[in-house]
Amino acid sequence: MENTLNFIVEQRKLVAEKQLYKVVLPELVRSGFLQVLADNDFVSFHKKIAALSEIPSGLGLAVGLMAQVNVAGGLLQRAALQGKDRAAILLKEIQQGQSVISLGVSEKGWKGRLANITSRLEKKAGGGFYVHADKSFLTNGMHANYFILICRYEDVFASLLVTRETLGVQQQEVVTRFGKEATHCRVICDAAELAEEDVFFLDYEDFALSLRLSEMLSFAASFCGFGRYLLGQLSQQEHKQLKKDRLGQRHVLDLYTLLDLLAARVQELSLLKQQQPGLSLKPNYPFGLEAVRDIFLQRLFAMFSEATVRGISDDLLLFELKDPLNEILIRQAAMKKL
Repeated sequence: MENTLNFIVEQRKLVAEKQLYKVVLPELVRSGFLQVLADNDFVSFHKKIAALSEIPSGLGLAVGLMAQVNVAGGLLQRAALQGKDRAAILLKEIQQGQSVISLGVSEKGWKGRLANITSRLEKKAGGGFYVHADKSFLTNGMHANYFILICRYEDVFASLLVTRETLGVQQQEVVTRFGKEATHCRVICDAAELAEEDVFFLDYEDFALSLRLSEMLSFAASFCGFGRYLLGQLSQQEHKQLKKDRLGQRHVLDLYTLLDLLAARVQELSLLKQQQPGLSLKPNYPFGLEAVRDIFLQRLFAMFSEATVRGISDDLLLFELKDPLNEILIRQAAMKKL
């Protein structure tokens, strides 16, 4: 792992942020980051994600890997189990680093609810389909060989495969201040034509929450590493001051302990997920990320000033995004406790 992290740090000096993921992907595969798609070892996967998030540009790379494993990979695993040969082939290509696949669910006005999705699949006379879709934010979008889009078809939310070369498909880069290594895009399908084999008739609604919770658990793992990265950078910058400030030293130690507690929670749930793959994680949500994040950042801002902390990395913004589905799940969990 140490050699892989050192390799990434060196490559970061040589290539642009949005090129880094594809450049280091073979090394990430060699180090076993995508092996979880074959062995379901989420304990090891989340330890790797945390370690990766502890280096410069590591969080953006972790976001890309998490999307491959939890979202695109999770969907393809389900399709493969239902006998979809193409899904099994694509899953193998992800594991080997031969393909990057980006999943598109969100669209303007959807507010985290599948019921608000308007993208749709239309049956063609004589066979095949037309796709009418506008997906607003696809992680790994600029790296992707394939896009999986979730669209309405009759009474289900079907999963369909398109590429940027598919007739009627437009791709637009979405530039963010955070997670630039993962890259993001918008995909528009204006009556794009698809063959029957390009559509997986799985109802996404049946497993959407499972994929999302898996992604959030990985997100919590990444914060454990990113928090250590922030503490390491700030401790270096303020080294002279901290050497004289015993209370400050104690506060830094407390923050490392806080991250360790979150890491232990992530590992506990990862083992549960690993041992019982079909088990719902919803009864265990929230996983602790929100509480730890809020306390951690409040302490950091008080110790070093908010401007100083934010000056370390724009990737901090990733943990401050308001996700509508996440807010719904937290409200539901809170009501059960009250």
